[in-house]
Amino acid sequence: MAENQNVPGRSKPPKTPGWVKVFFIVIVLLLVIVVLAHLMGLQFDHGAGTLLQTFASYTQYSQHALLRG
Repeated sequence: MAENQNVPGRSKPPKTPGWVKVFFIVIVLLLVIVVLAHLMGLQFDHGAGTLLQTFASYTQYSQHALLRG
């Protein structure tokens, strides 16, 4: 007997797991929040730029303190 080629769901690709959908939605929401925050003018003072600026201020202050004696 020949196999039935009309079995429902035979040619469909597998469904995406729920955790993948949730992960994608969370990433998209975080991206939208960050873009909106930047468009509203909020600044995030963190990272290497702030660290280097703080270090430069400290070394400049310490040089002035050494010159004063």
